[in-house]
Amino acid sequence: MYIINQFYHFKRALSIRELLSAAGNELIRDIKVSDVTSLSTGVDQEKAANIFRDSDLVTIPAVNQQNQLVGVVHVEDILDVMQKEATEDFHKMAPVTSLETSLKDASIFTLYRKRIAWPVVLVFMNIFFGAGIAHFEDVIESTIALVFFLPLLVDSGGNAGSRRPPS
Repeated sequence: MYIINQFYHFKRALSIRELLSAAGNELIRDIKVSDVTSLSTGVDQEKAANIFRDSDLVTIPAVNQQNQLVGVVHVEDILDVMQKEATEDFHKMAPVTSLETSLKDASIFTLYRKRIAWPVVLVFMNIFFGAGIAHFEDVIESTIALVFFLPLLVDSGGNAGSRRPPS
């Protein structure tokens, strides 16, 4: 429960537990409450998500520059933001681009264009490694343990070629 004055200025948050455990004749302003966290209307979504994460609250009041209560931010809203931020960060870290349309609606050409880069790179790598294997055939024959690494090279093309296009 959020307590405001007659000008809608946010004063404090009061839980139902604190209200019910107070004496019957005690005024709301006299009830001891813990520190209150509030979000300014101009706060960045990522910073708001960090505040939720650090405070373990389910809701946080949103106040404007005059400290007037303008709304309540729920943890469900922040979870959506956190998921979008994590996806955005992942796209920045990995060379992955998202499809503009859904996977069902994407054309064959779009899917092909999104997937072709890695298989082409891996085909050229396999050609290069094949030439290296042919060049070092005598060494491979003398050190048979190196043969166990050949499937790793061969399978890398299949693994990349069968990967799902980014959605």
